Amino acid sequence: MEHVIVIDKGKLLLDEEAEALRGRAFTVVGPASKVESFTEGKEMIHRESIGGLVSAAVLGRPGAGEREQAEALGLELASVSLQQLIVYLTSDHSAGRR
Repeated sequence: MEHVIVIDKGKLLLDEEAEALRGRAFTVVGPASKVESFTEGKEMIHRESIGGLVSAAVLGRPGAGEREQAEALGLELASVSLQQLIVYLTSDHSAGRR
């Protein structure tokens, strides 16, 4: 069993089993205004803009209601890999870092 410990600048960010971390965040991709609407109130850990499209990584697992909302807005949802999650959580340039 794999265990992941991530320390960034002296602060413990993660100390969990790898399996528990998989699927802990998801990415939503689509037109900027629709992604902004969908991510409002959610903890965004990364954001990239390409033209009029936005890709945003959000902490949490999307529930059935969120999946339906994303589908209604024409957004794509995908899981964030464990490696991407660690990069996003330790990046000083991540959108939504507070």
